[in-house]
Amino acid sequence: IYDLSRGHDPRPWCLTVSFTHPHDPYVARKKYWDLYEDCDHLLPDIPAMDYDAHDPHSKRIFDANDWRNFEITEDDIKRSRRAYFANISYLDDKIGEILETLETTRQEAVILFVSDHGDMLGERGLWFKMSFYEGSSRVPMMISSSGVEPRLVTDPVSANRFYPLQMVGCAQRPSRWNTLPRPVMHLWCRCAVGPINSIAVHWTPINCSIWKTIPMNWST
Repeated sequence: IYDLSRGHDPRPWCLTVSFTHPHDPYVARKKYWDLYEDCDHLLPDIPAMDYDAHDPHSKRIFDANDWRNFEITEDDIKRSRRAYFANISYLDDKIGEILETLETTRQEAVILFVSDHGDMLGERGLWFKMSFYEGSSRVPMMISSSGVEPRLVTDPVSANRFYPLQMVGCAQRPSRWNTLPRPVMHLWCRCAVGPINSIAVHWTPINCSIWKTIPMNWST
């Protein structure tokens, strides 16, 4: 971002920032772990259910994970959820660093934030993804731009809907548009929990002669 602010390249830029956190394994830095010592949400709202009470798809997930040979204690659940929450706070800090750098360098960008899936975190006794329940399928899809009025969309939406915006931001030639689009920053997060129902899909960087996209993996 600092290099882009120097203005050596006049083309609009697209920066893809990919985070692995808060994806499992549930391991967190002490600084963020300590934030959730007295958290009121360390146990699921819906506790573990008997195997026979689950739907066929959930039973398939249990069987695929050899559930009969593992005993997950209440302490295991609390520690796992606490680490997951801690890693979300870690992610918040990292995104904050990026936004602060944009502000410091006096740059503006359309910012897209999305995740590929959530995590059941012990709800109904289920963990990880692969479920159609909200814990797994509900992910954030947030768009920030100076021309967008802040609001919350509660209708179910698909992440496919931001593909046209990305095409405008980083793939179409200027001859198709009256003005050059502003830079686009795409923040990709693994397993985040957010306020908007969405089916997230992987984004493929697009390159052509007058546009550039900058992939960036940020896992630590």
